This record gives sequence, C-alpha cells and structure tokens, in this order.
Amino acid sequence: MHQSLPIEPFHASPASGARRRLLLLTYHFPPGQAVGALRWQKMSRVAAERGWALDVVTLSPESLRSRDPAGLKDLAPGIRVYGVPQTELVRERVERWAWQLYRRFKRTRKSAPAPHPAHPAASSAPPAVGARSSIADAKRAYYALLETARDRRWALAASALARELGRRNDYSALITCGPPHMIHWAGERTAASLGIPFAMDLRDPWSQVERLSDHFNSPLWYVRAARYENRAVAGAGLIVMNSEPARAAMSRAYPAAAGRIITVMNGFDEVEPAPMRTASSRFLMVFAGSISLDRNPGSLLRAAARLVGTLGLSPDQFRLEFVGNVGSLDPADPASIAAHARALGIADFVSVGGFRPRGELAELLARATVLVSLYQDSRTAIPSKIFEYMQQDAWILTFAEPESATELLLRGSDADVLPPDDDEALIATLTRRYRQFAAGERPARLARNPEFSRRTQATRLFDRLDSLLPAPGAEAHAGQPVLAR
Repeated sequence: MHQSLPIEPFHASPASGARRRLLLLTYHFPPGQAVGALRWQKMSRVAAERGWALDVVTLSPESLRSRDPAGLKDLAPGIRVYGVPQTELVRERVERWAWQLYRRFKRTRKSAPAPHPAHPAASSAPPAVGARSSIADAKRAYYALLETARDRRWALAASALARELGRRNDYSALITCGPPHMIHWAGERTAASLGIPFAMDLRDPWSQVERLSDHFNSPLWYVRAARYENRAVAGAGLIVMNSEPARAAMSRAYPAAAGRIITVMNGFDEVEPAPMRTASSRFLMVFAGSISLDRNPGSLLRAAARLVGTLGLSPDQFRLEFVGNVGSLDPADPASIAAHARALGIADFVSVGGFRPRGELAELLARATVLVSLYQDSRTAIPSKIFEYMQQDAWILTFAEPESATELLLRGSDADVLPPDDDEALIATLTRRYRQFAAGERPARLARNPEFSRRTQATRLFDRLDSLLPAPGAEAHAGQPVLAR
C-alpha cells in the first residue's frame, strides 16, 4: 500500500455495539457536498439499526472544493471515515504546463507588431469539415482515456487502503457506490482478495449512461466502461440500480445476472421533518441543483416573464430563485441566467446563487411555493432533488418524458409533470398554480407514500445484503468471496 495513505480515520462517530462491519468504497461522502454523498450518509442510519457498523473509504477532505461539516455530524454511530486524496496524473500536469505555455505564447504574439499587408502572415484558414470533425473526435477520445485513467487511479488508491483495512478488521461484506464507477472494478478485486461478499451500488448507469459531458463523449469511453463493468458484474453478489427502468435495462444487458439486480431508489427522509413554513404572500419558485449538460432554464425564464407580464405582478408577489451549480454568477456574463433574465425584462424577479449549506438550503426550500426540477435527457434516472422536494409543502414542477423513471414515480400524484418542450403547457400550469395561491390555497407535501421513503428503500438493500452472508458457522474459502446468486 502507498505509504502516504493514512491508516487512521479523519472522522469517527461514537462507537456502537454492532457485531458486523461493512466496508464502503465511494468517492462521494460527507463532508463532501455533492448530491451523491447524501445517499449513504442517510442510509448509514438504517445500517446502524440493522446491526451494521461502517468503515468508509472516500475522497480526502483536502481534495474537496467545498465541505459541509454538518454531514459528518449527521452520521449514525459506528462509522469511521478514511480519506484518499485525488492526485494529478502526469499527463494532466504536462497538459496544464503546455496550456500555460500556449497562453503565454499567445500574449507574446498579441504584443508583437502586426505583419505588413504586403507580407501577410501564414494562412490561418480553418481545416476542412472532415478534418475538423476528426480533430474533435480525437480530442474527445483523448479526454475519454484521461477521464477513465483519473477515476482508475483514485479507485486503485482507495482499493489499496481498503485492503490494508481488511487486514486489520473483520468485514462481513464490501459495497461500492458510484459514479465515478471505476470504484466498482477496484472494489470487486478487493472483495475477492479479502474473501468477502461484494455488492455494487450504481446511483446512475455505467456503460448504459444516456448522456456524457461533450468533452469526453467518445465511443472509446463506452467501450472501456463496458469492459470494466463486465468484470465488476461478474464478481458481484448484488447489483443495485437507482430506478426501475435502470434495473430493467441492466437486466437486459446482463440476463445471467438479472436475479442479482435490484432497485433501490434514493427516497425521501422520514426522519427529517420539513422546517416550519413562514407565512408569505410571495409566490416563490426555487430550482436547487445543477444546470449542466441538457438542463436548460430558458423555457422557465420565458414562462416567468409571460406570467409577470400577463398578470401584472410585482417582485413582492413573484420570485424565481436558482441555487447550486447554476453556471456563471456574474450578471454581466452574457451566458448567465441573470443576463437572460435581464434580456427578458425580469431581472428584479430572478436571483441566482451558488451552493448553500444544507441547513440554509432546507430553509429556502421550506419557503418555496413551487419547487422546480429541470428536464434531464435520461429516461432511467430520477433527479435526487425530487425526493428532497417531496418533504416540502410545495407544488413540484418537473419536466420529463412519458414512461421515464421520473414520470413513472410521480404518475398519479399532485406534481406537475410536463413535456420538456411545451412552453404553452408550462405557462398554463404556472398561471393555474399562481391563481390557486392567490386564492389562499396552499400545497401539501408528497411524502406520504412510505414505499418511496429512504427507510423502505434502504431496508430492501440490507435485506438482500444479509442474504449474501454465509450461514452462521459457515466459512468462506480463503481468497474466495461468498456470493448468493
């Protein structure tokens, strides 16, 4: 194992009397603020109730861009958290140095005298369309390799620490949670070396992911993802997907493993009552989360502008807030939400802010009249914020296609589920909700069906995890995991 990795946890909750200990490998966990950290932060409480203590190998706090210590305070007893830093690949350092040199060269060129018209500089005409496409494809393939190598490097470091912990502790099982998904491949190898059952928890699909960031969206990424996914699936006694459509797709891809694939959604938290709503005469719409890839707030802003103009509303009567990873926070940036709102004439009705600590965010959500989930081009994924919104006394507005995981979840509820490209349906819905609000009607939370609670979902996972364990008195063969298939 790398000598630089610490063997002591950077956080330990109070000890518990649990007889079984689970080893969890996940890139996202408190004090990280990424939405992926919340899944096992909350499920740890059900684990503790089921008699599990938990050792977590996750990203070191010093490698986090932002931290929320409250997440660590929320952990159940019996949890120790170990950190593995995210180190830079050699090729990343070389690329960064090359980029710095390039920028310095460009500044030098800009300060040089312009060439005389009689002696023009060498031609800088763009390459032919075919060549331009080939260059773009090559760049995406390069970054696909870089993305995989970065995730693989961290996964191997996490695996090295996990193996050392396995030599010092008696673990009953190992589970991995991703994305990033390379941890599943590394976790399967680690579980096999320790001779314990292995389970993999996929918050989003891996090789069957429906959308990638454009800069590494290459066939090469999918080929490598399938290669590593195959290895992890072959050694997993349990494969956990985050929605029923994702489970069905995974079962079609791996029919021999279908009996080991289950659905465990994020769910809403029954143990966290929503903060008391403060009386307000303002119709407040809130989007909380990330605006990236296919999520576009344009239609929402256009509808807000029409609502304000048609009903003659003032900023005291209507407001739209965006919080989280919502793009540029500079109002002067032409690509920012604030600039778009200003162009539509509703700058005074719209506010844009960055990430907030979970306590502050909860207070904002509790004041909202409508909570918004923007469209994401993924039929198998349910935005995790949907479950968080269910806890609030607010109307939920989301954009989803028929038969998608989100539409299936909210079908038959009081949520407004709209097609992603129907501006007229959106303005009609907002007008109807505003008029209900103005007439004194207030929304009620959707967190009433216990089937969608995190406790119910986590119980399903731990019931199946228990089935992986050998019967009392049975022993695994040295170096071989015990798998229930």
